[in-house]
Amino acid sequence: MEKCIGIILSAARYSETSKIVSLLTAEHGKLSAMAKGAMRKGSPLAGVLEPFALCECVLYIKKNREMQTLTACSLLEFFGRIREDGKLIAAAQAGLELVRRTVHDGEPVPRVFELLRAYLMRLDKNAGAPAGQVEKLIWRFMLHYLKVMGFAPVLHACVRCGEKSERTRVMVSPLAGGMVCERCGAGVQDGRFVPGAALREMNALFRCGQAEVEGLELGHREVLGDLVLGLLSTHFEQDMRLNSLEVFYKL
Repeated sequence: MEKCIGIILSAARYSETSKIVSLLTAEHGKLSAMAKGAMRKGSPLAGVLEPFALCECVLYIKKNREMQTLTACSLLEFFGRIREDGKLIAAAQAGLELVRRTVHDGEPVPRVFELLRAYLMRLDKNAGAPAGQVEKLIWRFMLHYLKVMGFAPVLHACVRCGEKSERTRVMVSPLAGGMVCERCGAGVQDGRFVPGAALREMNALFRCGQAEVEGLELGHREVLGDLVLGLLSTHFEQDMRLNSLEVFYKL
């Protein structure tokens, strides 16, 4: 048996009495676990195993087994203010969805765990914030997710030669990992031109602290979002248009 702190990424009913949960832990990364009796009336697990809850779990972990066993779980943080706001729920789910789709089972990812926990805490503190504020938190989280996964984008200068540019239009190449200058961009197949101001806004969002997000003015949100999703899709080699983001924009 092992005790560890985890964030619930998803939870689904397995039987009349049990649930299957996906957890993200610092020590073991992403793992699936069977929570027997979680659906029974009066079970200490009832109401605890819900998406984006932060819990202290007791797990029976056996290497090379796809499904682990969760024997006990106590709630550390339920993020109740997120659960009262549809946009915040969608924003939280976007973070969970990104992790579920890109982290391999059993791979320790302590920096991803801390980033996701900090993101949920910041969303919880932004209860009642306007949609634009929440959107900035989403894109900042995803930019830093790229960083902790080893794909930090270069946004302030050419990723190949280091030349800085104040041009009104600049080229961005997800394959190259960020901005490319006019000289280095020759022959780049996936390059696209974007307003230079959009890339500077994106760089400011990437470099600012979470508490500084509110003061940032973003005039190119749509371009910024497309760029972030393009970087994610390229580096993780899958279409990263997240269902949770679609819900966010519909609310």
